[in-house]
Amino acid sequence: METPASETRIIWDDSDLLIIYAPHHSETLLLTFGDLLSGVNGFSFPADRAVRKLGYAAIGFVAKKPNWYTGPTFGAALDFA
Repeated sequence: METPASETRIIWDDSDLLIIYAPHHSETLLLTFGDLLSGVNGFSFPADRAVRKLGYAAIGFVAKKPNWYTGPTFGAALDFA
């Protein structure tokens, strides 16, 4: 059973990084990381369609700039979570 997209929410958003949480009732939580070219597209995150179809909860990391996952931004996001 797919996770409804309406339950997906943004848990971090700054000038460099977007982190999206897609909940699901599973014992598995996947972390997905996008490449430098994909960019932000609403509530989409890397591998989101496959993750939803498999029924896993996921946290998707999406880089907003071609600096990928910079230390200060990534560290601040992890401290927040």
